[in-house]
Amino acid sequence: MNNFKDKLKSKTLWFGALFLIVAIANLFGFSEFKPDGDLLAILAVIQPLVMIILRFFTKEPIHL
Repeated sequence: MNNFKDKLKSKTLWFGALFLIVAIANLFGFSEFKPDGDLLAILAVIQPLVMIILRFFTKEPIHL
């Protein structure tokens, strides 16, 4: 059980989960906002950059 709690402390995991939830919500039509192509391109760059930055703040890997 302690291993599960350690995984929940991962900022990278939570950031990835947030992007996944938003993508699934958009897929099922829960979004009235439709971004243009430029915004999608910017987000496609920002998301992996945030993941890389969070990785530098990570002290230990998640143990499976």
